[in-house]
Amino acid sequence: MKSGRPSFQSLENTDENQVPIARRLTAVLVEITFLSHTTLFQDTEEKEGELERHKRTVNNITSQQWRKGIIPFKFDPAIVAAHRSAAQYSMNLWSYWTGYRFYLWNKTIHADYRLGHNATLVFASGSAGCWSYIGRVISAGNQPLYCCGVVTCIHELGHTLGLYHEVNNPERGNMIRVNYDQIISDAVNNFNVVSPRASTYTYYDYTSMMHYGPMTFSLTGQHVLTFLDPDLEYLLELRAGGDTDLFYPAFEVQISLNLTGTICSGFTKVCYNGGYLSVVGGVCTCRCPVGLNTEDGCQSIEPKDTSLQTMSWPNEPFALLKPVEGCPPGFHSDGTVKRYKDYIGYNFLPKTSITFHAAGEFLLNYVREEFCVRDTTVRGDPANQADWSQVMIGSFCIHKAGGVCPRGFQEGYIQYDDYNITTSSGHLPDGVFSEPNATKMEFCCRTDNSSFRSLRLPNAVPFILYPKDSRDCVDVEGMFSIMESYFFFNTRNSSLDGKSGDAPYTRQPYSNIERYKELSLCYYYPYNQDCGGLIDVVEDTPLTITTPNYPNNYDNAKQCTWFVKGPEYAKLRLQFETFNVTRNADGTCEDTVEIRHTFPGHRGMRVCGDGFLKTIMTEANYLTLVLTTDEKNSLKGFKAIVDVITDAQLAYVSEGTNGIYSGSVNITKNFDVCVPWEDVAGKCDHHPFKAG
Repeated sequence: MKSGRPSFQSLENTDENQVPIARRLTAVLVEITFLSHTTLFQDTEEKEGELERHKRTVNNITSQQWRKGIIPFKFDPAIVAAHRSAAQYSMNLWSYWTGYRFYLWNKTIHADYRLGHNATLVFASGSAGCWSYIGRVISAGNQPLYCCGVVTCIHELGHTLGLYHEVNNPERGNMIRVNYDQIISDAVNNFNVVSPRASTYTYYDYTSMMHYGPMTFSLTGQHVLTFLDPDLEYLLELRAGGDTDLFYPAFEVQISLNLTGTICSGFTKVCYNGGYLSVVGGVCTCRCPVGLNTEDGCQSIEPKDTSLQTMSWPNEPFALLKPVEGCPPGFHSDGTVKRYKDYIGYNFLPKTSITFHAAGEFLLNYVREEFCVRDTTVRGDPANQADWSQVMIGSFCIHKAGGVCPRGFQEGYIQYDDYNITTSSGHLPDGVFSEPNATKMEFCCRTDNSSFRSLRLPNAVPFILYPKDSRDCVDVEGMFSIMESYFFFNTRNSSLDGKSGDAPYTRQPYSNIERYKELSLCYYYPYNQDCGGLIDVVEDTPLTITTPNYPNNYDNAKQCTWFVKGPEYAKLRLQFETFNVTRNADGTCEDTVEIRHTFPGHRGMRVCGDGFLKTIMTEANYLTLVLTTDEKNSLKGFKAIVDVITDAQLAYVSEGTNGIYSGSVNITKNFDVCVPWEDVAGKCDHHPFKAG
């Protein structure tokens, strides 16, 4: 399920380009940046005044920056297609979230843009691993970058833009320990702390795309990195390109661009509550923590875009699979195709996913599909009509209709070897529905390699799209999504069974039943956002937050965001008096509460179930709670208490290792009594008195 970002779909059968970042850059991904970062830790001399004390882990040496944010690039002719695609996606991602621009090299590009150098980034081939230099290290010629998959290419481009590994951050001692005895010998230097004279740096960012995995370069398969707070390891579990992946790295790399003095010199708005000035999609704006409103400088909860509720669909021929609620306005809804599947008697196999919202009948021996075919005689307001030429985002498929695919789509088909003659009626998508023993469904798909943006489509009523390349639904603004599927039999060796061109994602779920196939679809439905708020909490006045309707059950299909801000000198403490949020029988979450308690741009831990016993202490003076509910069940929700905790309340007398607690908060988040400081060294492998 998605709303902007939340999803409850499984991550099974993902490929390398989609793996959670928790599994990124482990020992199996050989990144050999240590071979090329020869000047990484040198105490480089800087002229007085050159250091911008923004405290970020980014190269601040002026001579190693890409002037004007322009990076000429070219591809090695020998680069494989997958690496070329990964490079293009990564450039699109960094360009979308920052003021950097990647321009294809030509002989005059350096002179045309007056760059003051003749360096060109080359996506190269032939290396034994994935690596990049940090910043622009040459004044003329080709600077190589070796990409692997999407995840590593985003990471390596971060180096090109000047980012160090997060583990090199001098602030790491407050957050992690490095187990040097577990590191392979050739990689030990990768874990050195970078010189503050050659970088600007700040708090330690677990979510950074530049963060190693906990076992990267492990000698024995044991953790190289130990988190002082193990509960924060979830922050590594980010997917490539998600909102929070580049929130702080995008800020870091734009420091050298001096946006207020160059690209965004006319931008006068101030960005509050953890937001910052950024170029997003080519526009100067406040980039806010997820859930806050860019229009007012991150000072309120982001409202739902109501214009999408009245938007009409593109006025071109195409068709959609009909959801159980019926077709969106402007579609013919009478199309039906019934086909008899090549059924071979496995009655115990599933017919559809547990949740399934397509209209019709989906059985093992036959399928009756119903369709929504765009009626091009129904025209909406031209000023508020979706345009496929503008919807160049992500990978998805629709049904072909009218003999041609909409602009930007590529055609393909799936053909079924059926058991009997297919029957059909009404307005239909393109295909073959009357041949003996064969049904051909024609599709139009696009693969724009830009899933970090959301589709802007009419979102007043549910609809169905097909995923193209994986079991992953493209994000649609203002809609939740559920990955669903139905199953069918096809005779694998028959000439009538086939798939060609661009078509929806299918797979064989059981290796020992070759003819049993699964076709995935994405069901989208609108959600409400009329709850939550931005709230200030003050010392000695605890704040109470409850879910809508509490103590009665909360509403379905809802997303509520509470952004709580305390005094700058304090932290916030969160405790739940009541917590009752729907959980599935298998332990996964049906509805979720996301708790963001580190920094505003980080995502939070997602929890559900009956009872939440931990006390949460924030890293700064911000706390965000996000309730996301689906269209099915609901429970009582929660009652939360948030109060301000000052340094005095947390204080202890820290004279060497013999400090004692003197504040009012001296229990852990699990309500255990804190260990006396004099006992820490003997009981804890890692602690504040042990460097690392």
